[in-house]
Amino acid sequence: MVKDQGNKISKQLVIGLMIFIGLLILALIFFLNPLKVFFSPPQGAPTITLKIAEGPELDDDTDLYRIVVEAVVFGNPDPMTEVETYMVTSEPHPDVGGTIVIREGTPIEAGTEVTVIATANQGFEFISWKDADLDWFDDVSTDAEYTFIVMSDRHLIAYFEPYFLPPWDYSLE
Repeated sequence: MVKDQGNKISKQLVIGLMIFIGLLILALIFFLNPLKVFFSPPQGAPTITLKIAEGPELDDDTDLYRIVVEAVVFGNPDPMTEVETYMVTSEPHPDVGGTIVIREGTPIEAGTEVTVIATANQGFEFISWKDADLDWFDDVSTDAEYTFIVMSDRHLIAYFEPYFLPPWDYSLE
């Protein structure tokens, strides 16, 4: 009888131990699976581009060189948060003045470098880029190829002016 009670207790311990191990395995599967995000590198991790903005300049007092470095982060620095995106649109003014090419699709991630290019049609010349959301008297660029970092929605207008060739001939015969 004592032997039967010992076997019964042993069986209960084995069953209890198996249940405990099963629950532990389930806990590891369900609770540690989300933690793998912290231990594995995120997809689409950001890239950082560095460029020298100023310098090198020698400081005569300290005999050290001074260099100012500009860093631009592309991509989502925190994969656990949603990526901020913006729209960049453009139009010519007047409509027949020229064509515009935007070297980036929309929507565009914040921090992305974008280039817009204005090409004048025959009889027109490019004057400037203006931002529809800013003061209309201020040019954002007078270069036909304008590059900027996207930090908000932008609506750019390429201004063209017609030029006229005189009907008379200036050549001397």
